[in-house]
Amino acid sequence: MINQDNQPINTWDEEVITNSEGEKFKQVGFLSIIPQNQTSKLVIQLDQDTTAVDTLLIQKQPGLPPTPYTIKYNGQELRFNLSQDTILNLTNLSNRLVAK
Repeated sequence: MINQDNQPINTWDEEVITNSEGEKFKQVGFLSIIPQNQTSKLVIQLDQDTTAVDTLLIQKQPGLPPTPYTIKYNGQELRFNLSQDTILNLTNLSNRLVAK
């Protein structure tokens, strides 16, 4: 489920990709339009299927200033400003890495 300002976003792309090491990832992409000098609340609810999700990559859009994020997962909460692509370990949100 993806909501922007309590309104559903019903169109997104999903694709399973494989990296050079043979690891498989589900890639989800969607467009969110936020007018200049305004803010918006996006809620993305991940439903776990038979494959456990333990890592989340958040890619920063080039040209945007650092953007505040709040990630909630299994009773944990992490607030940060996204200034570069970031990998989150969902089992331990305090373990945040810079994506390369």
